[in-house]
Amino acid sequence: MVRALAPPSADRPEVVALKFLHRSLVDDPKAAAAFRAEAALGMLLRHPNIVRTYDLEHHDGRSAIVMEYVDGRPLHTFHHPALFPAPEHEPYMVAALIAQTCDALHALHTVRGADGSARRVVHRDVTPQNILVRRDGVVKLLDYGVFFSPDRGFHTTAGFLKGKVPYLAPEYIDSRPWDHRVDVWAAGVIAWEFLTGKRLFRGESPGRTMVAVRRALIPDPSSLRPELSPRLAAVVMRALERNIARRYRSAHEFAVALREVIGAEYGVVDPETLSDWADGREPRAASGVMRVARSLSPPGESAERDTLSFHSKLTGT
Repeated sequence: MVRALAPPSADRPEVVALKFLHRSLVDDPKAAAAFRAEAALGMLLRHPNIVRTYDLEHHDGRSAIVMEYVDGRPLHTFHHPALFPAPEHEPYMVAALIAQTCDALHALHTVRGADGSARRVVHRDVTPQNILVRRDGVVKLLDYGVFFSPDRGFHTTAGFLKGKVPYLAPEYIDSRPWDHRVDVWAAGVIAWEFLTGKRLFRGESPGRTMVAVRRALIPDPSSLRPELSPRLAAVVMRALERNIARRYRSAHEFAVALREVIGAEYGVVDPETLSDWADGREPRAASGVMRVARSLSPPGESAERDTLSFHSKLTGT
């Protein structure tokens, strides 16, 4: 938690979070350009489920993205074996969280530039670590460090896969044509994992995990949790269609399907209900507050991201 250099205003609070460009990348023109592009995109986004970006400033000789401070926890701290088996209302709380995540993704996918043109943005790193749950039950999506947009202006001809392998869509791994629906797939993987309490794709190495993403059987969640609503399970399984034509056409469509099930089988899940549920789902080892201030690490430094580089026909940012 930090204070920005500029004074607070009606558009920016006094308490904010800073995301720094790593010191080792300060003199890297490509990394600096990517960092500026991330900040520029963030400043375009205005949605209650997206972490707000206020500005790009310089602190202690380094560039820093000034962001909304979020008092809450990253979603992955909710995913803990000790939390299962879960109570009957659990699946609908999960569905509500994923629906809010999809709202954020739809806003990202449909954002327009200052000139009104569609940016066609894809997040590419939708994971539980990049989804925060605020203490009042509001979901916040963050981290656009590997986002794709046709107008970013630079490409990696070697064929990089960017993002965490267990959440990458099969068409992206296979270098087939892909679009915003890779984020829908990732949201589906998260939903499946939080409904079952298990990991969906896990191999002994990133390469074997990729093979699992492409070929492994995806069990219906209700086959692992018989008490789970078949209708809710079917909604999630559609997001995990390997045939992109059968997947949801948009994150908004996925969110609508989730909320239809919630409304029909549970009722209203308001932020207060979600907040109460989240308070009761905190693993003992989990930290209480997520402070959204961290560095952009150089390649290979982060243990969280399995980012692979290999020769392929894929060209991306």
